Amino acid sequence: MTITNLTIRQFLKSKSLIVVAIICLIPLLIAIIPHFLSEEPSIRSLRNSMGKAIFLNMYATLLIPIGAMVLSSAAFGDEIDDKTLYLLALKPISRFRIVFEKFLAVVAVALPIVWGAIAIVWTVISWGRFDNMTDLIWPMLASSAVGVLGFGSVFLAFSLFIRRTLIFGMFYVTIWEGVLANYLPGIRSFSIGHYTRSVFVNLVDDRNLVIDDPATTARVVITIGLITLISLGIGTWRLQKMAIE
Repeated sequence: MTITNLTIRQFLKSKSLIVVAIICLIPLLIAIIPHFLSEEPSIRSLRNSMGKAIFLNMYATLLIPIGAMVLSSAAFGDEIDDKTLYLLALKPISRFRIVFEKFLAVVAVALPIVWGAIAIVWTVISWGRFDNMTDLIWPMLASSAVGVLGFGSVFLAFSLFIRRTLIFGMFYVTIWEGVLANYLPGIRSFSIGHYTRSVFVNLVDDRNLVIDDPATTARVVITIGLITLISLGIGTWRLQKMAIE
């Protein structure tokens, strides 16, 4: 059985899966509000709630990175906690393959959870108005995949360096992605969340759903691809060092 399959099985038996699912469903609390208002909300109000308040401000900025962080930090969790990571590193397979298969497991588990949560939230907030909200689905799914790939690879690499990955990750997500990247233009070039949001606004045909200085889709693809490859490369190097420590 491949490392990917084994890691997925570990996820399915752990609490990480439930934690990530709960995190990604938090926007349901906002999605149900319009259905309890005395006056029926306008289409514009619903689109702003789903596209801006929920996806851009919550999923792309906080929830996707936190969800990816939880799974990435748990990918090597058993080996690190049991101090048997060196045994995995000594297996007769390339270090890159080990890291890459762990990364595949993170993506394979994170994407269905994130997409499923977004679909549920979209269904709730769009109830009775589906025709006017359908065009938001593809941009949200595509951009969330960008976030999962970028954040998943970065946090996987960090998990091999830092024991308290969740503490570091929360600082990174809240301060770097949540505050600095939104207010300091220079930092946006190094923000995975900004690239995630850029894909959404580039794909959605709605001039009311915009962000400051969005990156082009081509730039996003190249940058996230490089971030992923560099992160996996750093993780491979670290795993190789662990084999001789």
